[in-house]
Amino acid sequence: MTSVRRVYLDNSATTPVDTRVLSAMLPYLTEKFGNASSVHLFGQEARSAMDRARREIASLISARPNEIVLLSGGTEANNMAVRGLCEAAEAHGRHIITSEIEHPSVRGICDAMEKRGWEVTRLPVYDDGLVRIEDVQSAIRPDTVLISLMLANNEIGTIQPIEEIGALVREERARGHRHLWLHTDAVQAAGRIPVDVETLQCDMLSLSAHKIYAPKGTGALFIRRGVRLVSQTVGGHQERERRAGTESVAHAVAFGEAARLARLEMNERAEHVRKLRDRFETARSAFLISQTSLFAS
Repeated sequence: MTSVRRVYLDNSATTPVDTRVLSAMLPYLTEKFGNASSVHLFGQEARSAMDRARREIASLISARPNEIVLLSGGTEANNMAVRGLCEAAEAHGRHIITSEIEHPSVRGICDAMEKRGWEVTRLPVYDDGLVRIEDVQSAIRPDTVLISLMLANNEIGTIQPIEEIGALVREERARGHRHLWLHTDAVQAAGRIPVDVETLQCDMLSLSAHKIYAPKGTGALFIRRGVRLVSQTVGGHQERERRAGTESVAHAVAFGEAARLARLEMNERAEHVRKLRDRFETARSAFLISQTSLFAS
């Protein structure tokens, strides 16, 4: 009986841990076990590792390290962005704009906010899988405080025009709509395509480690300086008092190393994926042609 070789083709769901990432994190699961909030040598060693990881994650998206909040994953990042911003901005409006094809973690928060009396506009996408800029503009109201649209879709792969929407938000602010912010879920994009928060002009951006060959259980939220959020987890001073709880230093280190490798190897990885895609499509076309010829005969 011939053995069947299993081939994994679901990197949008999760990726295996890179051996280099594993090697980077292992010391912080063993001998370098300090609490990053402690003032002694063990704690300061852990704090230095957290700081290095934060710098690498920030570099991946061209942000400042103090704009990165480390979290448990993309879902927590989306929760903090949407709920945290809305709760902070409630005095200025109770209207959110999103799309019909967002990740469940954004859809779920918007549904929850709707039950609390918020109004949510869910924009359609068209045959090309994209949101139209004119639809975004038409949906903006005086009481709109947040636009939340994903950068790359996890199922169909379309890349939304976030840069143009970011420019639209800046124009709205210049016209006096000061309390309007833009959040993008970049979990499927960061590390795979170039992502620059200055180019996108977004105010918040969600990241996840396990999409770029790091372990599950770690994510981050970019929060532009000056954007106020209500903390969703309280009871500690960690993450500049935005997310209480003892940090997982090992997972942060792993995320930092994965971000560094993704930044350095992005072009090489993209070319590899293109070659795999072309090989698959060529083989599939040849198979379909052969089957058509078989049935025709």
